[in-house]
Amino acid sequence: MSWPEETVMPGIPLPGPDIANRPANQTSQLVLEIAVAVAVVLMLYVGVRVRQRWGTWLGLVIVIATGFGSGVELLFNTTANFWYYAPGAHELITSWGRQVPAWAAGSYIPFYGGLGILGWYLIERGASRLTLALYGLAIYVVFIVTEIVLVGIGLYAYYGDQPWQIASFPIWISAANVAICLTIAVGASRISRGITGWRVWPLIGFGPVLIGGYLVGSSWPMITALKGDNPSTAQLWLSGAAATVIAVACVAAILGLVPRRGRTDTLLPRQRVSGDVRQFGATAENGVRTLPGGG
Repeated sequence: MSWPEETVMPGIPLPGPDIANRPANQTSQLVLEIAVAVAVVLMLYVGVRVRQRWGTWLGLVIVIATGFGSGVELLFNTTANFWYYAPGAHELITSWGRQVPAWAAGSYIPFYGGLGILGWYLIERGASRLTLALYGLAIYVVFIVTEIVLVGIGLYAYYGDQPWQIASFPIWISAANVAICLTIAVGASRISRGITGWRVWPLIGFGPVLIGGYLVGSSWPMITALKGDNPSTAQLWLSGAAATVIAVACVAAILGLVPRRGRTDTLLPRQRVSGDVRQFGATAENGVRTLPGGG
C-alpha cells in the first residue's frame, strides 16, 4: 500500500511515505502469528476448563467476545494515529485505507481475554481489592513493555504529535487496556453468580462494546487533540493525561465492586462429595444443592 505524503482522509491524516510505504518485518510477523495462534488455542482450552471446573460457559464466552471485539481495532487505529506497516503484511481486515494483520486481531484473545480471566481467577481465589489493584498495575507494565517491543521489531508505528512517549510508544493508551482486563475480571465474577447456562452466550455481543468503549471512549480527549487544528504541546500532554485519568477512574469504580478483604463466596473447583457434585462454598441439605450468593 502506498500513499503520497499529501494524501489525507477528511480530517484524518494518513502517515507520511516513510511510514506508509515501510514493509512489515517478515520475521517478526511470522513469530507473532505462531505465538498468537498458540495463545488462541490455549485460551480455547482455558474456556473449556472453566466450564468443567466452575460449571459455566462464561470463560469460553469471554474468549470469543474478545476475539469479536478486535473488529474495533481499525476504529481506534484511525482515530489514534496508529499504523500497521502495510507492504508484506498478512492482512485480515481492510477498511478506511488501513489494514489489520491476522496476528493483531488474534492478540485480543490472550491479552484482553486471557488477562481478564486470570483476574477473575484471582478474585475467585479470594484476592482483595488491593491485590486486584496491584494486578492492574502489573499488567499496565506488561502492556507498555509489549508495545515497546512490537514497535521496536518493525510491525507498526504511532505517528503525529504523540505525547507521553517511551521508546516511540505513547503510554497514554495503556491505562484503557488495563481497564478492559479488570472490567472483564470483575464483571465475570459477578455475572457468573447471576447468569447461568445458555444465557451467558449473548454476552459475546459485549466484546466490541466493552473494548471499543474503553479504547475510544476513555481516549476522547487525546483523540480530539490529535485531530485538532494545530494543537499546542501543552494541549496534547494534558489531553494524554486526561485520557489516562478517565481510564484510571473507571478502574477505581470497577475495583469498588470487589470486597476490600476479598471474596468469601468463591466458585472454586467442583469436587465429588459422597457421590454428589458440589462447589466449595455451597451447601447441600436433603439432597438440595444451594449455590453461593452474589455480592
